[in-house]
Amino acid sequence: VPSTEYDIRIRPFHVYFIENEEISRVVFGISSTTKTIKTDGGTPVDSPGNVKLETVNARDLLIAWDEIDQEGVTGYEVQVFTGIDTLQETSPSERTSVPISNLEPESVYHCSVRAKTGSDNWGPWSPSVTVKTCPENMRRTLKSGEDCFALVGYYRLGRQAKSCSSENISESLVENSCLENGITVETLPIKTGYWRDSLKTDDIKKCRKPQFCDKISSMYNVTGPNSQCAMNHRGVYCFGCIGDYVLSSSGCEECTKQEEKLHKSRTRWFVVIMVILFMVGILKITCGAGVFEDSKCLKLLSCGNRERRRRNKIAECVKSVSVKCWKRLGFMFIEVKFRILMGFFQVFFSFQRTFQKGTVDTDTSLLEMITGLNPSRLADEFNIRCAYDYNHYDTLFLYTLVPIVFVIVVVGVYMLLSRVYNKYKESVRQETITTVFYLTFLVYPGVSQTILETYLCEEFPTADGNEVFKSALRADYRLSCEDSKQRVIALVYASIMLIVYPIGIVLLYVSFLKRYHELILKQDASDLKEKEKSKLKRVSFLISPYKTERYWFETYELFRKLMQTSLVAFLQDTVFPNLSPTIAMNISIVVTLLLVFINPYKKTGDFWFAFVSLVLLIPASQLSVLELSSKQITNGNYGIMGVEFGLMIVIVFVELWWQKKGKSTSGGEVKDLTRTESHTDEEFVGVVNDNLNTMEENMKLKKRNADVEDENSRYRDENMRLKERIKGLESMVPEDEASRDAVQVAVV
Repeated sequence: VPSTEYDIRIRPFHVYFIENEEISRVVFGISSTTKTIKTDGGTPVDSPGNVKLETVNARDLLIAWDEIDQEGVTGYEVQVFTGIDTLQETSPSERTSVPISNLEPESVYHCSVRAKTGSDNWGPWSPSVTVKTCPENMRRTLKSGEDCFALVGYYRLGRQAKSCSSENISESLVENSCLENGITVETLPIKTGYWRDSLKTDDIKKCRKPQFCDKISSMYNVTGPNSQCAMNHRGVYCFGCIGDYVLSSSGCEECTKQEEKLHKSRTRWFVVIMVILFMVGILKITCGAGVFEDSKCLKLLSCGNRERRRRNKIAECVKSVSVKCWKRLGFMFIEVKFRILMGFFQVFFSFQRTFQKGTVDTDTSLLEMITGLNPSRLADEFNIRCAYDYNHYDTLFLYTLVPIVFVIVVVGVYMLLSRVYNKYKESVRQETITTVFYLTFLVYPGVSQTILETYLCEEFPTADGNEVFKSALRADYRLSCEDSKQRVIALVYASIMLIVYPIGIVLLYVSFLKRYHELILKQDASDLKEKEKSKLKRVSFLISPYKTERYWFETYELFRKLMQTSLVAFLQDTVFPNLSPTIAMNISIVVTLLLVFINPYKKTGDFWFAFVSLVLLIPASQLSVLELSSKQITNGNYGIMGVEFGLMIVIVFVELWWQKKGKSTSGGEVKDLTRTESHTDEEFVGVVNDNLNTMEENMKLKKRNADVEDENSRYRDENMRLKERIKGLESMVPEDEASRDAVQVAVV
């Protein structure tokens, strides 16, 4: 009987037969000891029940089941298969759980279990249990249900597990984070000063203003991406403000009625300052042209012919040994250097906005406004946002319209003064053109960058589109780039201004240089007429700092500054966000080498100051790349600015000392303006300043040249009479050859 115990004893016996008898006899020996055995059970009737997966990893799992209610079970076998193919069968085991290994991540498997009795009496397979292995570095247990969770050191993003120590995210996480199982992308422990557009993304970015992203608002039951922002902040990179708050350099500030009243008062002063700047430009034209030189009320402002005042002051200082006089003259030495300084700061502040993006606050808005005539920087200084919370589009309209209005006004002033004061028409024209050139010089890099920034947007694909825009303007993250009437108007307007400023100003410079090309090339000639000299003064701003053969260099400077500001900003925000500091450094090196190769400046001091200014832009482009704190970057910025100012002062004083020692830039002695020998423009510039190359020679020299001109005039009249006689004789030439020879002799 199966599965039944039996007692077994064995004893020997012997059978023998007696002769002549029919019966036999059996003799039994002694019995053995009793041995108890149990027969084998029958084939198991049922399969194991409650088959379950206790642990599922990416490449292994642990399967378990309950014992079957039948005696005689000697082991179990597990079968793992996919579809039709059986992958593996485990060796028989008496345990009720078996690990399965060598599986593939994220693959579907079917598992069955059967039991056996005896040595090979197998029962039926259990119903298969389907399981899908987890992704790499993830696990699933009975407690976690069907979801796989990330292991220690990883976080779950969708169906994947990503390492918390990966290069692109480790610096944005709190130290010693991800030290437990089950971290998800939503629960990532992000540092203060970092931001992401959604809690479902691991694209974590450094805040443009770290103080805007300090997570204080999470204490006030704020959910979603705004939970990363400081109190009263919201939106992209936490640049937006809630309710009645407005954005300032220090964060969102509440606009109380008192603040609003104060800011409205500041707004009026802002408008007054803008009007004063207009008046200064108009006064510069009228004073420089000498229109009101006889007016008693304007004599206090030293209004008069600018060139005449300059020439008289230089003549006095060249003869004088007064230190005070030479200090006054020193201001005239810095005109070209001042332009170089302005060009340096235009690029320098552009690097700050492009690379540092709010990492530091250098409190240089006023200086930035002066070097670029950016009205929004002046508005920042006045802090008028409670009265008018302006954005990038407002800056675009104001920055582009103000110069246009100013040009219209000065042209109107020129037309008016030309009619009223006809004798000053040419000098007013010269001053008007020079003023416009100065204006374009100051606004070109800044306004071009502002225009191009209108086209640059940053995409946030995982944003919800409500609290955080799916596309925001890089220049002002409070503005959406999604289709709207405001956006369309801004793009159309920016396209028009793109033609007016970045392209139009270059064409303006080129047209003037082309128009006066022949005069520019012979500007050093001694026989220039007064009318020609007057025409040259119209383009003196473009050509006066440079050698004659390098008259085009100011146009090159436009391209150079455009590349170092707008092009670098474009690359930073679009194509090469990580390589743009390196590209900016390489551009700075190339333009520095080009400056050395071209050597355009007349004055050696101007060349060296321009060279050092370009060299200083190289470290300025790399401050954001270095592992420096905000304070160190701020100190670095101030250090570079201090070196630039200091070098300009040193070079000016060296030039003044060199002049006072009686040396010119070419190494010769300074010429006395009272001498009667001939002076070239180059020698005259060596005495005073490179930007005085158009100054007229002294009156004594002019008188002597006038006498020579009168003598030449008499010779020209005599030549004309001789030519008329020759024509008369030639008309009387006879036909025969002998007569013609005789006449030719007479002509000679």
